[in-house]
Amino acid sequence: MTAKAMGTEQGAARAEQAMRRALSLAANGPAWGTNPRVGCVILSPSGETIAEGWHRGAGTAHAEVDALSKLAPGQAVGATAVVSLEPCNHTGRTGPCSEALIAAGIARVIFAISDPSPESVADGGAQRLLQAGVEVEQGVLAAEAEQFLRVWLHSVRMRRPFVTAKWASTLDGRAAASDGTSQWISSPTSRTRVHQQREASDAILVGTGTVLIDNPSLTARTDAGELLPHQPVAVVIGERAIPADATLFKHPETPIVTGSRDLPAILSDLFERGMRHAFVE
Repeated sequence: MTAKAMGTEQGAARAEQAMRRALSLAANGPAWGTNPRVGCVILSPSGETIAEGWHRGAGTAHAEVDALSKLAPGQAVGATAVVSLEPCNHTGRTGPCSEALIAAGIARVIFAISDPSPESVADGGAQRLLQAGVEVEQGVLAAEAEQFLRVWLHSVRMRRPFVTAKWASTLDGRAAASDGTSQWISSPTSRTRVHQQREASDAILVGTGTVLIDNPSLTARTDAGELLPHQPVAVVIGERAIPADATLFKHPETPIVTGSRDLPAILSDLFERGMRHAFVE
């Protein structure tokens, strides 16, 4: 944050504080899906917080619009919007946030990092805001925002899902007992963590060998065995046939059986399906 953005060192510190709050708000959104998690804090001309918002998933109001909706007509005039990601300037399921900010009378927009999506690179929100006479500053807590959005940013930049691989082994390098009697070799704490990671993913990838030998359910569950609210799509990689009575076919989401071992092509296809995070078992 520079002195130019807020006029004083005190204002710069307030903007940084607001950005930390925006990142905190963003964490309320779902970790899965096409859209990034974004938070927004609106500051009055005097620097006081007057509204907050965050994005709750595809098809819902973006963070900026969510925050603006909590203000009375005219209350945003001359205010500053602090957003964890560059406001969008394209129409998807919802309208462009840049236009909403302009229409509300926002005088200044501060965001942490630019949006690398192709539509934003070609005609981003920052450019549109500047054209409308809105002051724009970026880079406040950029490193923190990059880390927070690392999964989504990597996926969008590489045009494939971010891949998290989970591996459990004993101290002597074994993944299971040689006679197949072991159900788990990891602790209850680590198994809880695995299911949390599954829920935070769009897809859970396994090979045909895992399905044929272990017959897993590939669901995300609580310690009590209940299904968590979000379920990753089961994706089976390999050319061997899967039995019609395999447990994964009881999964709440329809599994994808690729019939292929071409991992780059599979990941590209998952990206086109709107998946941004793949969890490998």
